[in-house]
Amino acid sequence: MRLSYLLFMTFLFGCSPKTTPVAFSNSSAPAPAFHQAETVYYFFEDGNWIAGTPDENPSTKDSAEFFRAMYITMKYPALARESGIQGTVILTVIQDETGQILESEISRNLGGGCGEEALKSLRYAAQRQRLKPIYKNGIPRKVRYELPVNFSLN
Repeated sequence: MRLSYLLFMTFLFGCSPKTTPVAFSNSSAPAPAFHQAETVYYFFEDGNWIAGTPDENPSTKDSAEFFRAMYITMKYPALARESGIQGTVILTVIQDETGQILESEISRNLGGGCGEEALKSLRYAAQRQRLKPIYKNGIPRKVRYELPVNFSLN
């Protein structure tokens, strides 16, 4: 419970997408860590996906409840833990102008169930929360981005 509270407070007080929330378990094995790294944005303009920079980089603080729901449900897959699999899963996400996630898929998987776990957790959160809309030139836009989710055994 204490670690869950610490995780929530870390998100709440302005962490960037480079935040390192720590997952917990009741086993004696080391706790796995999950975190996000830099995100690349592609805006849907004139029928094409065009790389660009949002007016303001979305922060984890703005979407604290979404990421809290995502990371609370994420579990380090047993096969990945037993095999010592670590690294980054890349999820491709399409978000509409209101902040609702329309599509999500695994772009790069580590194996051992990591990609599936990250995707499952993202979709769980998307059913319960919306993200803050992403603006470009003062207008909320439909955006596609690659969301890195790191898995590491500490």
